[in-house]
Amino acid sequence: MFEPTLLDVLAPGEPYMVLSRSGRILQVGPALVDILGANPSGRNLNDLMDEAAVVRLLTEVTLEDILTVDCELCRCFFTCGARLTEEGNIMLVFKLLRDLRDEGENRLLVRYMGIQIAELVGELSIAIERLSGEHTEACSQARSAAEKSLWNLLRIARNAPLKADFGIDGPPKLARPGDLAVFLADLLRHTAEVLAPYHDLGIELEVDSLPCVYDELNIRRAVLNLLAYAIHRNTLPRARMQFGVSRSGDQLILRLQAAGPARDPLLGPGGVPVYGQDLELEVASILLRAVGGNMVSTTTGDSGWLCRANLPIVPDTGDKPFSSLVLDWYGGRDPVLFELSGVLPAGAYQKGE
Repeated sequence: MFEPTLLDVLAPGEPYMVLSRSGRILQVGPALVDILGANPSGRNLNDLMDEAAVVRLLTEVTLEDILTVDCELCRCFFTCGARLTEEGNIMLVFKLLRDLRDEGENRLLVRYMGIQIAELVGELSIAIERLSGEHTEACSQARSAAEKSLWNLLRIARNAPLKADFGIDGPPKLARPGDLAVFLADLLRHTAEVLAPYHDLGIELEVDSLPCVYDELNIRRAVLNLLAYAIHRNTLPRARMQFGVSRSGDQLILRLQAAGPARDPLLGPGGVPVYGQDLELEVASILLRAVGGNMVSTTTGDSGWLCRANLPIVPDTGDKPFSSLVLDWYGGRDPVLFELSGVLPAGAYQKGE
């Protein structure tokens, strides 16, 4: 445990956070985790707090004085007391001022889902109308559009509640022994094949084999949601991405880089970005945390995007009983086509006649 002297004097249930001088979150108190809905340890404070507040904390906090900063985390407003500790870390203690989560986020999420589902239902209506036509080619195109829209509806219907719950119950977990490196290699190669007609995905694999215990479903969903976000944010007609897999000690490192500038954000009333527009990125983050990992992302100098994710390597000791249950999350559908249904064209869903 970090900073035992300071932590011992806090009242039970005090919301606190410990971070390094670089802004990396080292430890979060249980009360603050309950407020945030997930443990952000390992992430950067910039991911949670306004940039001006972060800069002030990192540059002005001292050993002698307590710095007070007002901030917002996950639609909760706090007064935050900060002090530099003798170990060189920053200790933050939060006082909750106002909780707006129930007042706004759920309504905005419902609004976002309403927009998305209305568009998809419109596409399905057109597809169904065209299916009644006499031309075989038109029927084939309509069936492809209907298939894509149905898959995308299912994807949003699963991802949006996960984001809304923000880890209260968390996604279903089913860790099993296997070779994580081989699993990721197969997943990325299949994804590259699916994307090839529309986007470019390069693969760099530095780990050939890694027998361990891992959660296949949540890792697959996290990887594909990161790729979906990289394509969605991109303004290039053909996205260019590079996905690397390497190892650092007891961590597997996933690195995704995408070229090209980001599209303008979708704005709602008052010019506020619509809640949920970065759904894929937020879902990927939740899924990674569910399996013990974390991620950080940033824009690059050429206006591209870079994401780095860590996955813990859990050795297979052979002493844990594993369930024989196999969860068919996709109902026999191709997982890549399912998770990328928001960014792939209808032609990707056209079946051979």
